[in-house]
Amino acid sequence: MDLKEYISSGIIERYVLDSVSSQERQEVECMSHIYPEIGEEVTKLQMAIEQMAIKSAVTPPIHLKTNLLAKVNQTTQEPAKTIVKKEKSGKVVQMNTSYSEKSGTPIFKILAAASIAGIVALGFYTFQLNAEKTELSSNVSNQASEIAEIKKDNQALELAFNELSNKNKISELQLAFLKDVNVSQIPMKGTENHPDLLATVYWNTSNEKVMLGIDNLPVPPSDKQYQLWAIVDGSPVDMGVFSMNNETAGFVEMKTTSSSQAFAITLEPVGGSASPTLEDMYVIGYV
Repeated sequence: MDLKEYISSGIIERYVLDSVSSQERQEVECMSHIYPEIGEEVTKLQMAIEQMAIKSAVTPPIHLKTNLLAKVNQTTQEPAKTIVKKEKSGKVVQMNTSYSEKSGTPIFKILAAASIAGIVALGFYTFQLNAEKTELSSNVSNQASEIAEIKKDNQALELAFNELSNKNKISELQLAFLKDVNVSQIPMKGTENHPDLLATVYWNTSNEKVMLGIDNLPVPPSDKQYQLWAIVDGSPVDMGVFSMNNETAGFVEMKTTSSSQAFAITLEPVGGSASPTLEDMYVIGYV
């Protein structure tokens, strides 16, 4: 399983924000126990959200309670109700339920004020939580997008670095090849129809390896390829085909040969020919 891909999928953010299905919740919790990296990501995100909530918490205005009580006091109250209780002795006792025994404040007002204050406070708190949750969700989404963008940039940089490293390694190998005392350099000059063209063959007569340096050759048509030939005892021997692209900007490794009196390049159909097309010979050089 690719843990990096799973972590960057966004399921952990949805899990922390409680926007996943029960099956996805069980999956994240199970994966957190199996893979510590996932558990660490969950804990890290939960702590970040908690810190953000603490930082953005808003205290209800101090005057809220005073304004509510003032509104309650301005409300018209119902007449006090009297409860008649008959004792066993037959004496009737009247009980006024509209006032507090100690303060004389109407109980109805106290209960109403408490109820309204509780409802308003609860509504305010709920509104604040929803606003914070929306903000947190937006921040988490933005952070996830930024993280994905950073990962994408890192991958691009890594690919570029690997490509550069490969090119450096190739250049080092080519330089080592050229420094070998057994390597002969055979310049191939343009033919009569192509006098300004130039290419060079580097041939190691010890291990028979051949490298081709493309100094000045035009880009061929899309249905054509260049083909290198070694002239051995008067007969052409195929040394391989090559295209003109970024990979052939420096040197191209061709087929090996144990002997040759000359090298030449012709333009052939894609894939090469069994024998050279002499009228399309571009360069030739003698050993």
